[in-house]
Amino acid sequence: MSAFQSSVSTPLKRVYPMALAAVIALGPSLPAYCLPSGGTSISGGVTFSNPDANTLNVSTGANRSIAQYTSFSVSNGQTVNFILPGATAAILNRVTGPSASNIAGNINTPNGGQVLLVNPNGVLIGPTAQINVGSFMATTMGISNSNFLSDNWLFTQSNSNSTAQIVNNGSIVTAPGGYVVLAGRYINNTGNIVADGGKVHFGVGDTIQLTLDNNVVTQLQVTQSVQKKINTVSAGILNTGTVSANQIFMKAQLKTNFYDAVVNSGNLTATSLVASNGVIELTAATDNGFGVLNNSGQLLINNPTSLNDRITLTSNDTLINSGSLTAADAGTVELSAGKSLTGTGAIDTGKLVMSVASGNLSQTGMVTVATDQSTINALQGSITLGSLDLLNGASLSATARNLLSVGGTVQGDTNTLGDLDLTSTNGGVTLSDSISDIHNLTVQASGLINVDALSGFGGTASFTSSAGSIVFNDTIDLVNNNLATDGALVANASQTISGTATSIWAGDVTMDAGTSITLPHVGSTGQMTLTTGSGAINLGTLALGDGAAS
Repeated sequence: MSAFQSSVSTPLKRVYPMALAAVIALGPSLPAYCLPSGGTSISGGVTFSNPDANTLNVSTGANRSIAQYTSFSVSNGQTVNFILPGATAAILNRVTGPSASNIAGNINTPNGGQVLLVNPNGVLIGPTAQINVGSFMATTMGISNSNFLSDNWLFTQSNSNSTAQIVNNGSIVTAPGGYVVLAGRYINNTGNIVADGGKVHFGVGDTIQLTLDNNVVTQLQVTQSVQKKINTVSAGILNTGTVSANQIFMKAQLKTNFYDAVVNSGNLTATSLVASNGVIELTAATDNGFGVLNNSGQLLINNPTSLNDRITLTSNDTLINSGSLTAADAGTVELSAGKSLTGTGAIDTGKLVMSVASGNLSQTGMVTVATDQSTINALQGSITLGSLDLLNGASLSATARNLLSVGGTVQGDTNTLGDLDLTSTNGGVTLSDSISDIHNLTVQASGLINVDALSGFGGTASFTSSAGSIVFNDTIDLVNNNLATDGALVANASQTISGTATSIWAGDVTMDAGTSITLPHVGSTGQMTLTTGSGAINLGTLALGDGAAS
């Protein structure tokens, strides 16, 4: 029997049942003298020693090693040191006993290295825990010895009825460039996780494949969904804590909509590096297409340098975002949902890509974009937008099948004008607030187009309704601006062009209505062409500059 086993096994047998009950009932409370017990080397010549009553040293000289325990817990004030040969080494710690691992003390790797803790009964990291390691993984899923030793890190859920959980209320800090992986059927993080220059992965599923590259977990794939509901939880991944890394990934795949797949209200910060883009990626899915992703936290790409620095939120059903998404001015924000996307939080980015496959899209929070080619699409539904801010000549296009509505102001950059394209393939377009300081505005619809105030255009404001009318509700002033040229106005409607706008002024004015044109005032500093198919042209006043009217 090792010194490690003889020094701790007897006290643990006497007090551990009380410890487990205390953890379940009170959270951080743990008894004294609670260190891992029953340690056995399976591979790599692992040894165990106790330099004092509150410290366990687990040592190996192998690059890959496996240790097995009957229990693995660390109480407050106690320490487990994994003494590995270096940063590339990894040790798999497998718990075979019936109890969850309760970590309230310290876990260290003095020489660096990767520590993997596998306990099918759960891993509970308390608020006093300090895990300072090269890299760290906690999971309720198992892995075979041969797969681990050959770096085929395939983890599977062996107990189909398991309700075990991974909970972190403490602090997990890796060495620079290290990784953190939390994987199982349920993950709850309220603590602080830091992987400076490294990667953080949360993975919920029943089978997970990890990909290693230069001894860093670079990818986590969920290859089988969670098959059983855990009645005591409300989400597959629940994060209210803080996570900082170069790249952050949260992925949950459920068999059906037991509950929301991913819920985040914490702060996630990914810092872009010269050799590696900053990434925050949240993915929610169910096998039957009802995954829900709900984000109310702050997601930030720190120091973005290219469009490859990105925030990506994906759900195969419902995506709800009330948090702030920031990748300004050079990064990308991508939001994609299968059936519904609702955004009330602010988005500040270089490029924005939003899409819903078969439902409606609503983004009423402020949107700021700073590069071209941003797109918002709901090809089978409606789009509702709030205020838009187009910086640095940025362009944005939005396409909906049904109604497309912009309810807030649209403001461009007076120094570098951008373009705005709005299209409804089977409905109308409503602009219910002012649009100013952009280059070209192109609005196309099959139904009614409602237009509010326009000003400060350097190009053309063009409106086309293939099967409806165009209504101008407020002042259109494309002339009185500080731009080099007056903006042009083009309106083509299969039915009427009308409105209560007290003044419409532009450089060139071209209006073509299928029936009639009725407006209080139209003025042009260039060419004016008004045409109707079967009705009259009724103008209160007509003003011409140096151009001509026809």
